[in-house]
Amino acid sequence: MYVFDRANKIMMCRVCDCRVAWERKSVVDLHCDSNAHKQKKEKDKQDRANKRQASVADSFERAKKAKIDREVFVKSTVHAFVKANIPLHKLDHPEMRKWLKNYMPGSGDLPGSAWLRSHYLPKIKADYDEELKETLKGRKVVVLTDETTNRKGDPA
Repeated sequence: MYVFDRANKIMMCRVCDCRVAWERKSVVDLHCDSNAHKQKKEKDKQDRANKRQASVADSFERAKKAKIDREVFVKSTVHAFVKANIPLHKLDHPEMRKWLKNYMPGSGDLPGSAWLRSHYLPKIKADYDEELKETLKGRKVVVLTDETTNRKGDPA
């Protein structure tokens, strides 16, 4: 468990990653019998025992979860920008990208504004429409209109 460097005459404990005086055997024995060394050695054994290669099913499950998490992040970002009345093209600005990357983990996966508009905005609208239908389900709705003219002066 020890590494001895002859050139510098240093003995290092691999488990504790600390120097151990090698001139006296009693010092080395004291280090080996110390509680800190024993705890780190036990933790190292447990860490080695717990490491195993992931199965194919686990790998696919993890990838699927990551994809779902990414989808949720992108949709919630678009939803927040729409609710705050912030244009989506602001997300394309280099300073905004830099800020997002620094302070929001996973934001590097955020697509460009054109993709957000064409793919995610319709999904958010569909979710909103469903929510609105559920809210209004079983209630009476009144639609009021007036006969105003449009910009050209034609009746609506």
